Amino acid sequence: MKILTNGSCLVRGALEGGWPDILQEKFNHDVTDLSLYGAGHDYVLKTTSDYLLQNKFDLVIIMLPYFYKVDIQVPDPENYSNIYYTSRSGITRLTALYKARQYARAKKRNVNYKNISYLPLDTGIFQDNWVFVKQMYNSKISLPENYINLFENYLTSTYAEIKQQNLSKVLKLQEMLKQKNQPYLFCFGSRPTGLCRFSDQYNLLDWNNVLEGVYLKQLALAMNSYNKKRDGANYPAHEVFADLLINRIQKMS
Repeated sequence: MKILTNGSCLVRGALEGGWPDILQEKFNHDVTDLSLYGAGHDYVLKTTSDYLLQNKFDLVIIMLPYFYKVDIQVPDPENYSNIYYTSRSGITRLTALYKARQYARAKKRNVNYKNISYLPLDTGIFQDNWVFVKQMYNSKISLPENYINLFENYLTSTYAEIKQQNLSKVLKLQEMLKQKNQPYLFCFGSRPTGLCRFSDQYNLLDWNNVLEGVYLKQLALAMNSYNKKRDGANYPAHEVFADLLINRIQKMS
């Protein structure tokens, strides 16, 4: 099965990788992962839509980012090199980790990882002209002027406004996938909160295509497999989550 995955840092996982890597290596699916550290709903909507214009997949799995996140596609990404969370920096980080991650997973499977030859990361699948917001604005945080100018509207918005906007983007993504007759599954990296207040939009989600009640972050916390310092689930939690995904995929088939 050919699977396209997308989302933010909760998809990419710990040192050994995340659940898309497990779907590929343990369950032998052909997985293309567009997720990047720091990505938000605009990135997920745009990159998924664009990639499906020229590529066909049996299934699309989207782990929806935190609903406070915002990102902007820019025409001049070279002018934002002073900002840590961009798609360019994320691609660079993944490239540096790619071989080490594959070795770590091979070693975990008791494979002689030193004798394995791996292809480098295909960076051509990513869009490199995005700037991401890591967290809500705090006046105590010193931010670069170009960052403040770019996210001026966001920095003056409330949590509720941002959540409602991102929920509408999820519905746009859902509509696009349905129009293409593209099988898909939405899942959450963390338990979503505060969305029910937007009941008119919230009720438009097709819950038949949502892995409901299973959240990677809460699963990892329950397993004592969560790294609070980097705000991410460790590999054992990704393994359990991948098993749950496989069970759901089999029910969809």
